[in-house]
Formats: sequence, C-alpha cells, structure tokens
Amino acid sequence: MKTQIQKGLFIAIVAMLVVGVFFVSCEDDKLDIEYYDTYIDGYITDYHTDEPITDVLFDITCADYNEVGGMGYSGGGSSGFYEIPDVAHTNSQGYYRIQLPKTINGDVMKITNIFPKNNNPNYCFDYAGKRIDYDWYDVKHQSYRIDVRAMPNGYLKVIVPLELNYYLSSYGSSSFEFPILRWKELLYERAFSTYKETLYKVPATNGALAYDDDNGVYNRIEFIVLRKDTLVIDLTNNK
Repeated sequence: MKTQIQKGLFIAIVAMLVVGVFFVSCEDDKLDIEYYDTYIDGYITDYHTDEPITDVLFDITCADYNEVGGMGYSGGGSSGFYEIPDVAHTNSQGYYRIQLPKTINGDVMKITNIFPKNNNPNYCFDYAGKRIDYDWYDVKHQSYRIDVRAMPNGYLKVIVPLELNYYLSSYGSSSFEFPILRWKELLYERAFSTYKETLYKVPATNGALAYDDDNGVYNRIEFIVLRKDTLVIDLTNNK
C-alpha cells in the first residue's frame, strides 16, 4: 500500500514538473515588442473590378540584420529572427494596416517582410511578399501607403485528342503590389476513349496555348480567361 502511495506521489510530482516546464516554455515564446509609430497600409482590390478583397490575413517576419537581395535569410533560427503570424487583415473596404516592430525582445529590428496569406481561392498571394528595409524606407520618420491590385483567378478547360501534346504560357512574375497566379494549377485530368479533358486554374487574363499538329505545323491559340469564369478550348475537331 505504501509503495502504491509513493508511486502515485512520484507520478503526480512528475506531472506537475512537466506542466511547469510547459508553461515556462509558453512564457518564453511570448514576444516583447516595441513598435514604431509608423506603419505600412493600403487597400487590396480586384485588378479588374476594383472591388475590395476582404479578410486577407498577413504574417510578418522581422530581423535585426539585413542581407542583400531576396526575401529569406540564412540562419533564420538565430535569436534576431522572428516570425509573427496574423498581424493584420483587410476589412470590408479592403483596407489593411501593419505597424512595424522597432524592437523585439530587446533586439533592434532592421527589416520586416510582409506576407499576405493565400486564404482566398479566387486569388493567389503566393510569392507576393514585401521587403521593408528600415533604412531604405526611413520608417523611423514616415509611414508608407502600398496599394495592392490582385489578379483574380479563372478556369481553363482543354479538350484534345489523346495523342496531342500542348503547352500553356506562364503568366510572369508576382509581386506584393500585383499578385498573380504565375503558372497554371492542375485541378483534374480525365482520359476517355479518344480524347482527354483537363481543367486548370489560371489567372483571369490573356494566355496562350501552343501545339504541333499531325503535320508538324506549329499552332498558337491566344485566349482571354474571364474573372471566375471557365473558358473551354476544344481541339478534338482540329486533328
């Protein structure tokens, strides 16, 4: 009986220690942030309609050192690098505002990267980060307005004979100010007895499809995909 009591007491003490360690770890994860009075703000709207895009979330990464070029950092696990999720979101007018950290846990920040999250299926915010170099932007003394015009997505359905190969154009680079789905996103591909059907998510803008016919002649079809619409290109009659 005594052994069982001692055993139970030991387990209870261990559990308390584990819980204690857990809460200490959580306390250590909390960031002591001092902000500048300045900020980055702007409106996110649809490229074609100027309608506001609501509920776009933002993450930021901050660092107390500055490297030349790129959005990332080597040594991201150092004490001077911080990732802060969900710092802002766009409201019903598409407006966002992000305050810039001056110090985090005593480290003086030199740079903040702003990343909109890709949480709206009608748009693509991948590869749309913004690098805010504190010296370049002089954030100690002024705020900056950066508006965003996001290209909406549409859909492209391609129907071709089974043996026909084709190529779709890319759509250029994406940026914070002009986010766009840079390349087609395959949604499905179905093969039938004599043809195949493929559905892609693509930007709602100009594109091109190229293929060689049975005689080896190069063909190019230019098209425009409309916002949230599906364009069908059927080449089964062009064999």
